Amino acid sequence: MNRYYMSFNGALAIVVCSFVVSKNNTTQAQNTALHSLTIRTAPGVTYSAANADTTFAISSMDTLRDDGSADWVCDHSFSRDSNVSNFTNPSGWDCATINFDNEMTACKGREGFVKVVSAINICGGQGPLPGSSIIGCASNDTQSNTIVVVKSAMESGPRGPLVNHEFGHTTGLGHRTNNPRQIMNDTIDASSNKLSWDIECPALRWDYQDPNGPLMRGAGGTPVAPDDASDTEADEGPVTIEQLARRTIVDSTPYYLADRYSQKDADTLVRLLGDPSYADNKPSIVGFLAIISDGRESHASPLIELSKGKGADPVTNAAVLGLGFMASRGNKTALDALLTRADSSDEDLADVSILGLGLSGKPEAAAKLRQLRQTRSALVARAIDEEVLGYHARVAASGLRSLYTK
Repeated sequence: MNRYYMSFNGALAIVVCSFVVSKNNTTQAQNTALHSLTIRTAPGVTYSAANADTTFAISSMDTLRDDGSADWVCDHSFSRDSNVSNFTNPSGWDCATINFDNEMTACKGREGFVKVVSAINICGGQGPLPGSSIIGCASNDTQSNTIVVVKSAMESGPRGPLVNHEFGHTTGLGHRTNNPRQIMNDTIDASSNKLSWDIECPALRWDYQDPNGPLMRGAGGTPVAPDDASDTEADEGPVTIEQLARRTIVDSTPYYLADRYSQKDADTLVRLLGDPSYADNKPSIVGFLAIISDGRESHASPLIELSKGKGADPVTNAAVLGLGFMASRGNKTALDALLTRADSSDEDLADVSILGLGLSGKPEAAAKLRQLRQTRSALVARAIDEEVLGYHARVAASGLRSLYTK
């Protein structure tokens, strides 16, 4: 029995024992990759050990199960290495709700590999930039030693794919955009559990540090691949707007969706906001509406109403950021709502409104941001200077699309 130990910021990853699974009549000889991770929560955020164990069990089974064509049975699993407890806030920041890149960097530096928070409104994958209805964040490099996830997303919905997705980023994996079933797609649902033999699986198993490639090898050390390995990039067909509304934005803004869907589809999203069967999907529906809409009043009005909630609420956060998208496209009512929300006594709501003002690119927003530098804390004032006014200028010069597309 061979064992390999790897340290993850106080967590221990163990590759232990030999295991054989079958996929499409192909035998895969693998060493079981066991990743034992430390889970910590932001002060004020509670997350139970039972929930953590269930989430890790789902994420592990998602990769081990054969999910049909273009999937590879990958023997890797997660577990917790200790009880769940709080990490300590960095000086001046409250990591329960993360709104600025400086704040995200400080919170990532606290103890624990998996950090559970209440809300994430910015992630570094594209700038860093604000993102509507973000549920996770991790650096896309092999030196990363932490993932940040939203509590509600770790208790229900596609929590297994979420853990696999964010852990994949820490091993250097980027996004896929053409197959909704792949774990590294930038929108996910419970069915986003497919992975390739030569990319996702060895990365999740941390095998690509082997200079000879993946550890899945047959006789004589020859890499073993399923017959359909070449299909792992295949597009499984269009996603209807109703299907999209059931999916969840993970950690960045899929702005390309603006080119895939129409204003009629945006009208459908407005209707789905009032459909009780889509109640759990509201944050993502708001995010998709913000991306697809051309800013017309019938699309902005429901976001204005939804933006009247508490700042730590995912739907409220998504709506406020969505108003920034609407304002950037010329909706004055959306801009006025943001200017009002930025003065809220609810600091979480005021902070996310600052992000929305930055996304608007409007002169009135820039003036308000400069005013807020004088009244907010030194850390928030610094974030306005170093982050928000920067992407505001980019939107003013080149439009919102320039932020979220390469």
